[in-house]
Amino acid sequence: MKRLKTFTVWGIPLAITFTCLFSGCLKRHYPDVYENPETALEIHQQEALSEAPFIPGEWPNTHWWRMFNDCQLDTLMREALSQNPDIKIALARIRLASFAAQRAGAPLWPTLGLEADITRYRVSKTGAIADLASRANSTTPVNPLPPPPLGPPGFTFTQTEINFNSQYTIDFWQQNLNSLKAAVGELLATEADAAFSTVTLSISVAQAYFNLQTLYARQVVAQKRIDNRREYLKLVNKRLKNGIDNELSLRTAESYVIGAEEAMKEIELSIAIYKNQLHALLTGNFLEPIASVSIDQHALTPFPLPTNLPLGLLAHRPDVTATAWRVEEAARNIKVARAAFYPNFNIMGLFGLQSIHPHELFKWRSIYGQAGPALNLPIFEGGLLQANLGVSHEQYYIAVEEYNKTIVRAVQDVLDGIAGLKYTFGELQDFNRIWELSNSNLNLTKKRFEHHIDSYLNVLDAELDAISKEDQKLIALGNYYIRFTNLISALGGGYDTGCE
Repeated sequence: MKRLKTFTVWGIPLAITFTCLFSGCLKRHYPDVYENPETALEIHQQEALSEAPFIPGEWPNTHWWRMFNDCQLDTLMREALSQNPDIKIALARIRLASFAAQRAGAPLWPTLGLEADITRYRVSKTGAIADLASRANSTTPVNPLPPPPLGPPGFTFTQTEINFNSQYTIDFWQQNLNSLKAAVGELLATEADAAFSTVTLSISVAQAYFNLQTLYARQVVAQKRIDNRREYLKLVNKRLKNGIDNELSLRTAESYVIGAEEAMKEIELSIAIYKNQLHALLTGNFLEPIASVSIDQHALTPFPLPTNLPLGLLAHRPDVTATAWRVEEAARNIKVARAAFYPNFNIMGLFGLQSIHPHELFKWRSIYGQAGPALNLPIFEGGLLQANLGVSHEQYYIAVEEYNKTIVRAVQDVLDGIAGLKYTFGELQDFNRIWELSNSNLNLTKKRFEHHIDSYLNVLDAELDAISKEDQKLIALGNYYIRFTNLISALGGGYDTGCE
């Protein structure tokens, strides 16, 4: 099964070993599990591909952010994906699930143990052994020849013992095998969860970065607005001194300057917030500089919409994959709980050497051992087995509904992403057109001023209008990149199980 490359570089040997216990791709044949709503996706896909900004393409790859051709973003992304605590926690959870699967598979193998001890004994003078020894050493008509003496009461001796013990559970009802399969299902679900964490982190880094770059561009525009309003105030001051304007116009012009400066402060605050957010995603390196990149000068990147979207969505969503494996895990746990009602068969054996004379320990007559089958049949457990089976059934139903909910959310995310990107692209085109018209008005006003048809105050007002329209265009551009990354996230952010 193909997974996100971020997590396959170091590998999980146990997952590779036991994935063969499952089919190559998880088959979804559970009751009440929704099928992929292909019709809705196909309709929206056809509509989207008929207009900008969508083009036919492939699914996002694991380094999807490189389509923006931004070296700084690529560097920040590599740093976040290698050092972020969420990624390290996700990897630790994979290792934890791997060990849990290894533990679940242990009962499928026989156990073998070695015990060795040397014990010094002293027999009580008044205990049962002393009484038996005195009787054994007495001569009777039935026993005219006494056996070898055990020793007088209170005697001491040293016993040396070495033994091997082994036990094997015959898994007739596949209880242990299903426990292992359930644990491997949880391991694979945990790997999908880790991939989801990677996708979430990469989307968060990209969106924080694009928001920051948008604010950098808006900061330049905000400075233009301040300069414009200060020039306006300066001109009103001159007009007031020359008796052309009044005090009210001066106060109004001063308020314009204050408003422009406050807008700049709000942008600077937002820049600080997004810088902190981005630095937090970069493992808390709050001193790392993040340079301004003129994203408004870049050509808009069209969105490559996968041509097999209706059929391939579920295979490219890590959250869907994780919930699907947990349905499989819950189904296996039902079989484990049901097998607990059946008898349990074990084969046990013990072989060893025992002697009170160390020099005779390894002789044939010091050998002892035992072996045989054992059966354990639960008869009365106080309702424990029925309760365990009921719990496993309810956990299965919960897992199924979680899977259903995740599929619905996945489809909604894609449809919302397509609609949002389409709207934002149209909005951006409109604001570009409005900004161009505003610049045309500014040029006409300047020409009118040069020909003494209009005043310089009107030139400054026309310039302010062009500045405002440029700011709106930048906001729409930032929204476009956010919607762009939202749709990438909805399509799985580069995750691929290889099963469609």
